[in-house]
Amino acid sequence: MLATLGFWQQEWVTLPGMTPVADSNLAPSVVGVSAMLQIIVWMGVLEFWTNKGNVTMEVRAGRGAKDCWSEAIASYRPPT
Repeated sequence: MLATLGFWQQEWVTLPGMTPVADSNLAPSVVGVSAMLQIIVWMGVLEFWTNKGNVTMEVRAGRGAKDCWSEAIASYRPPT
C-alpha cells in the first residue's frame, strides 16, 4: 500500500525543490545515474550488514542448496 501511495504522490504532487515529471515511470531518468547507483550501493551495504556478511543462501542456511530442496520435497504433502 505504501508503494501505491508513493506512485500516486509522484503522479499528482510535486514536492518543493523537485523537478515535476509528466510520467512517474520516467522519474529515474530525471534523477540521474549517480543517484540510482547510490541507492543500489547503500541497499547492498545494508543487506551485507544485516546478514553479517553471509551473501549466499547456502551460507545463510548453514547447508547446501541441494539439501534445502531435498527437505522441501520430502516434506511436501499434496492437498486432499
